[in-house]
Amino acid sequence: MANMFKGRFVGLKSVVGITSERIVHATGEITEETRYYITSLDNNNPEEVANAIRQHWSIENNLHWQLDVTLHEDQSKKVKNAARNFSALTKMALATLKNDKIAKGSMNLKRLKAGVELLRNKLVLEHILFSLIDEEPPNLV
Repeated sequence: MANMFKGRFVGLKSVVGITSERIVHATGEITEETRYYITSLDNNNPEEVANAIRQHWSIENNLHWQLDVTLHEDQSKKVKNAARNFSALTKMALATLKNDKIAKGSMNLKRLKAGVELLRNKLVLEHILFSLIDEEPPNLV
């Protein structure tokens, strides 16, 4: 199988298949799934390959959990290009929140603070703009 991929992936050394078993304790249901991975690691050290795969899924699961909890990504009903575009935007928003060193608190709190800050800035700008043209700003409250 590795020969099938050799010309396509530079540095490919192994194709690894891992079978995992999942038990749903509430129902006792047992499912088995085999996943295949291509890797630049040598298959002579299966522990190293297994650690790399675990690390990959740890990062993937943490990112997905953070996107879902903070930005409710799983509730999104977007499809095709809209889904890809929205996913890119949510990842940028999450990175911005993670890199923010000013706001203190959880990611959810940072997200809420950012929303309040945007609304406050919008209201201030509207007040300035309407005062420049001698009109009353609309009452939003």
